[in-house]
Amino acid sequence: MANDEHLAILNQEVEVWNNWREENKDIIPDLNGANLNGANLNGANLNGANLIRADLNGANLIDANLSKAKLSQLTMADLSGADLREADLSWAYLSWADLIGADLSGANLFQANLSGANLSDANLSGANLWGSKVIGTNFHNAILTGACIKDWYFNNETNLDGVICEYVYLGLIKTKTERRPINGNFEPGKFASLYKKIIENTDLIISTTLEKDNNINNQGIQF
Repeated sequence: MANDEHLAILNQEVEVWNNWREENKDIIPDLNGANLNGANLNGANLNGANLIRADLNGANLIDANLSKAKLSQLTMADLSGADLREADLSWAYLSWADLIGADLSGANLFQANLSGANLSDANLSGANLWGSKVIGTNFHNAILTGACIKDWYFNNETNLDGVICEYVYLGLIKTKTERRPINGNFEPGKFASLYKKIIENTDLIISTTLEKDNNINNQGIQF
């Protein structure tokens, strides 16, 4: 359960919250399970906050600092420009979230649902996307260099146009295993073209599968 005092302060103006954070740097905000549905948290300092099981659906988190925060439910949330560096977003529901220009470098997105999310111009360098769902996700002009994409699920609606990606990992980033390419870097546009070929080569399989199951959120290709 969320700390009542912390929640009461957050429910005031963001300026009040940020001033409280500045004056109490040693306190880790406990907002576990808090109902923040549709809350205006524009520019809020949520660095390191415990937001596990918090309801942030439709919340305005533009330019919020969520670095190293622990989160789980962010469906349709507005996180454009948010600071999510090294944030723990494992198993998080981020479907249809607005993450335009967000900084997700080093973030843990293990098994996260990013289906339909807008990650254009986002920084995902070094992020852990192992097993994540990126069905219909928009990565236009996003940075994916150094990200782990082992067993992520994508489809022909996943937009990788303009993606900046010099190399990726198909295993643990910390151990630097399964680097692709093994030596050197991808040429500009090579990463996106590789996925286009994978999709084209498996298009018939996808079509057959979708005829049996129209739930696109559970369909995709593993890499």
